[in-house]
Amino acid sequence: MKRVTSKFSQTAIAAAVSVFFGLPAAHAAGEVQLENIVVTGDKPATAPYEAPTQGSLDAGEPQSIINQRYIENNLTTAANYTDVINIAPSVVDTTPNGKGNAESLNMSIRGLQDGQFNVTFDGIPWNDSNDFTHHSTSYFTSNSIGRVTVDRGPGTAAQIGNATFGGTVAIESKDPMVEHNLNAALSVGSFRSNDYSVQYDTGTMTAAGNGRAMFTATAINSDGAMTNNGLNRKNVFFKYVQPVSSDTTITGVVMYNTIHQNVSQFGSTLGQLAQFGPNFSLSENPSSETYYGYNFDDIHTDFEYVDVKTNFAGWHVDNKVYTYAYYHGINETNDPSLTTGSLAAYLGITPTGLGATDVAGQKGLNNYRSIGDTARFDREIGPGTVRFGLWADYQWNDRVLWEVDWTQGGIPITQTAPGVSQNGFERNLHETLTTLAPFVEYEFRPTESISVTPGLRYTSFRRSLDALVDQYSLGPNNNSHTWSAAQPSIYVLDHLLPNWSVYAQAARGFLAPNAKVTYSGVSAAQVLSSQSPQTTMNYQVGTTWKTERVTLAADYYRIDFSNLDALKLTGASSLIHSGGAIYKGEEFEGTFAIGAGFSLYGNISHNGSQYKDGTPVYYAPSGTSAISLIFDSGPYFASITSKHVGSTIYNGANTNNATGVGAVTLDGYTVHDLAMAYKLDNPGAGLKDAKIRFTVSNFSNNRAVYFLYNQTPVTGVDTYMTLAGRAYMLGVSADF
Repeated sequence: MKRVTSKFSQTAIAAAVSVFFGLPAAHAAGEVQLENIVVTGDKPATAPYEAPTQGSLDAGEPQSIINQRYIENNLTTAANYTDVINIAPSVVDTTPNGKGNAESLNMSIRGLQDGQFNVTFDGIPWNDSNDFTHHSTSYFTSNSIGRVTVDRGPGTAAQIGNATFGGTVAIESKDPMVEHNLNAALSVGSFRSNDYSVQYDTGTMTAAGNGRAMFTATAINSDGAMTNNGLNRKNVFFKYVQPVSSDTTITGVVMYNTIHQNVSQFGSTLGQLAQFGPNFSLSENPSSETYYGYNFDDIHTDFEYVDVKTNFAGWHVDNKVYTYAYYHGINETNDPSLTTGSLAAYLGITPTGLGATDVAGQKGLNNYRSIGDTARFDREIGPGTVRFGLWADYQWNDRVLWEVDWTQGGIPITQTAPGVSQNGFERNLHETLTTLAPFVEYEFRPTESISVTPGLRYTSFRRSLDALVDQYSLGPNNNSHTWSAAQPSIYVLDHLLPNWSVYAQAARGFLAPNAKVTYSGVSAAQVLSSQSPQTTMNYQVGTTWKTERVTLAADYYRIDFSNLDALKLTGASSLIHSGGAIYKGEEFEGTFAIGAGFSLYGNISHNGSQYKDGTPVYYAPSGTSAISLIFDSGPYFASITSKHVGSTIYNGANTNNATGVGAVTLDGYTVHDLAMAYKLDNPGAGLKDAKIRFTVSNFSNNRAVYFLYNQTPVTGVDTYMTLAGRAYMLGVSADF
């Protein structure tokens, strides 16, 4: 979108407003780039430069932009993108095993859970096909991330993905540096954690037509905050940018990640936490369901794309061809709430030659690959810009899970267990998912400062299932179904001043049903006819204000669900339509550059959600807030940050209280983090610079129970997660 301003004397208005608020006046448009102010020399740091998150002057919906500077100063290379965005308003993510040491469990935005919003990498949507969730430890490390934008809305028609109504977490990779550089980094700290990384930038290679390349390699190792929850992860990332002509650039990306992790499938019961402490997860007892040697994952992933950007005949074209894959080896027990085996208790039978108290469990795999293309075209036509394009994606997924006796070395159990397995298999199926989403929009500019952007996206979404063993009916199941819908949208954006914009938006959201609707003990026709897509109408208004001294952003939103799928833990996990629901709230964020190197950042959100019959939506926090005092002067950087998450209602199996039968309300919690860094330029010994970083996560050592994880299948007991304890990390890095 073009930055435009009225010919009216907006500079004078900006000066008057700035004087009223006691702020330095913004310059005329074109004289200052408030979206990305670069500080050089001894110039004091500005609010846009220091802001951990900030809104965009050019967006028609709420956005929180998190830049590379925040990532590098406040997080280690072990951090996941979920750790990066946790600072943003309305975002919740808490990892009980320590930052970067496990997949996200309670990730949510405005109370919408992972799978109800998009995550993209360089504009490419990626997710599991079964429920659209994301594996935060399995793809991108923080040292390959250049920026993350939390876009809290369905976007314009051009915003693609399987879950547009919940917003988009847009991860952008670093660009290769113009200058040749080698960076090496090491971090060590609590839980016997150590991270090693190296980044090599070729700089501009004149002999290769001014091409540039970047390569990163990262190794992450930790015993984890939770007992026997170790993680070993390796990641390599390569990006190459090749100018072909003044009008054409080709970019290629290759990523490979491998991880071995020990992880409990259910969390811990309150009894276990009371007996063994808040860190308890897995044990070293081979006769127990909690034994770490029976509960582990081996995961391999890759992500590749080739992007061609070109201009011809007045058109700008951006086309990405991509593929990504996820290969997951599953090893787990049945019920970690039990201190002894449960073969007979779980299966209901004792297979010949095996012991009734043997530790039972499963081995399995979940393997999928997507291939796809995103094509975008835009051109100035009349008093605006037309944009259109197509997202096409095809994913195939093989999912197999079979019963094993861990006490007997993990041998398969081939006997049928009524209601549990068929010939030893809990599931054996092949799925495909085909998505086609063409879109068109026109950004109309009736004046130099106002833009109106109506658009239409059409989504066609087809699932197919070919199952030898359906995981619900335990019999064969073959079906396919296509869901489709049009999603109109419109937003109005007005640059009232060069540093002040307001917007309003209305858009329809769409999310096709979870793969579980294709599994059933009844006929596929009955299931598919009863499961319509989730749809919403999203309404938002907001404003963004920026000067060199202050950044401010505020918005109000209302999301009206015509139907909302919810995972209810009632005896066994089941996906049900819960009817209409309303999500609504307000969000604020801002940074104030105090002076003398100090800045103050804060955000707050109120997030309300309930079904239209008045009952609460589970797993949706009541709100969030964050405050951070930042010092940034010369070679010194320091920040103290507090993040608060409001109370949350969960659907428990064993508790009745005033909120409702089975409802469990967990109180809100606050986590305090500290980050410090010192950078030394030209220290000698062939180094360009060196940097020392020290972080303390949860320095108040809050060990609150914050998350109701699941209900165990044998004992039917609720399990929980606790906050990871205080953790220290010391890191050093150097540029050569």
